[in-house]
Amino acid sequence: MSEDLRALIPLSSLHQPYNLQVLDLLLQKYKEISHIACFDTSLHFTNPPITKAFGLPKKYYDKGIIRYGFGLSYKYVSSHFKEMTKEDLPTKTIIAYLGSGSSLCAIKNSLSLTSSMGFSVLDGVMVGTRTGNLDPGVVLYLIDHEQMTTKEVTELLYKRNQDYSVCPVKAPICVLCLPVTHLMLNYRYIFNLNKDIKNNKINPYNDAMKEDSRVGLCRGKL
Repeated sequence: MSEDLRALIPLSSLHQPYNLQVLDLLLQKYKEISHIACFDTSLHFTNPPITKAFGLPKKYYDKGIIRYGFGLSYKYVSSHFKEMTKEDLPTKTIIAYLGSGSSLCAIKNSLSLTSSMGFSVLDGVMVGTRTGNLDPGVVLYLIDHEQMTTKEVTELLYKRNQDYSVCPVKAPICVLCLPVTHLMLNYRYIFNLNKDIKNNKINPYNDAMKEDSRVGLCRGKL
């Protein structure tokens, strides 16, 4: 299993290598016990194909270049909603996960319909060090006209978003501002997503975003 997961490192180069280091260590040190792996992407296997596909030729979809999403926090909120609120989880719910990594997920009948995340953790809501939604033309421009290498662009997109553009101070100070910053960004994203859904008439999204949808806010370390 470890080797199969290692083959997926290109899909999650930010997190996968470090997770596998821990896995290898535990497998070596505790051979006599059962090991259980919880996969962050599994909640979103229920997403309809139209919400997972990019506007690329189908051969890339078949190669796994799709929207994935990360779901352990959403599964937790869905499972513990009644315990936390004394109410049943509404049929249609939008959950916003707020922290140094933020995202949103539309859930219907306890199943994920779609999330704000894409192929990688770069997509979606702007967070402490990552850009969030970004016109791909910006990447092409940086390479062609700023003479940046792919390594430099990767560093910029993953680690340097906190430099000046939106947050005036660098992390970790900027991270202290995240609850308020992300609250505004996430609400704006919800309304923009709702507008985009209506404009594009994508049924799976539209069903999840009708008036009886509920918004749950969950910040990582509270």
